[in-house]
Amino acid sequence: RLKGSRSSRSLQWGILVRSDRDGVVAHIRSRLVPVGLVGLGGFILMFGVSLWANQRQQREQKTSAAALRALAESEARTRTVLHDAMDAVVVMDAQGIISGWNTQAEAIFGWEMVEVLGRSLVATIVPPQYRDAHRQGVARYLSTGEATVLNKRIEISALRKDGTEFPIELTITPLKLERG
Repeated sequence: RLKGSRSSRSLQWGILVRSDRDGVVAHIRSRLVPVGLVGLGGFILMFGVSLWANQRQQREQKTSAAALRALAESEARTRTVLHDAMDAVVVMDAQGIISGWNTQAEAIFGWEMVEVLGRSLVATIVPPQYRDAHRQGVARYLSTGEATVLNKRIEISALRKDGTEFPIELTITPLKLERG
């Protein structure tokens, strides 16, 4: 095609190539169909894996929920047994702080549970003449694991809220937990 002036410098050429459209599209289709099928197969595979993983997760959640319910029921039974026991049950942590106190402990010692939780066991129910021995025994047990009075019934004195000292039979049972 000739444009502009007729000088040789301004002569421009264009090439027109004509191809059959169906031939070009057929070649593209021949490549797209296998690629599309592979993509569809991958999608179906990933969808199946996703469904399988979802079902497995739901099964695990149901199992975990059942285990949590069973644990809660067990803890409730244990709390009920300890709360309604015929003996006083007093629980202290490794620092000597009262963390459990049942109804019989309230009746025997005169302190309500809300008054003693978080208090020092030694300052609350151990008579002054036994306090040092109690502290030393707890420290020895925590550092060496050795104890002289654990899992034995001993006769000793305790203090009521009003400060009166009275005789008791005492059994100390350690509870070894993951956290101490």
